[in-house]
Amino acid sequence: MDHYFWHLPFASVKQAHAVREKAGTPQDEWEKRIAQMQAEHETEGAREQLASGWKAWLAERCGEAAGAEAVGAAVQGGDTIEVLD
Repeated sequence: MDHYFWHLPFASVKQAHAVREKAGTPQDEWEKRIAQMQAEHETEGAREQLASGWKAWLAERCGEAAGAEAVGAAVQGGDTIEVLD
């Protein structure tokens, strides 16, 4: 899941790496930042916070019914992402 969120601002993974290279960010620094984001998700209460935030975001953009049910799946780039309650 982190992979999807990390690359969300970009049109593709290829574009993300092109932007990284243009910005002069070394590959090891890029990977370090990804690892830091992933480590944050392992802290106490992080998963619950992410789940409630995701549901609130869905409710705001898709209507209360969608947020309440946490939508069965969201589609990003042709992949199906399961949203578990």
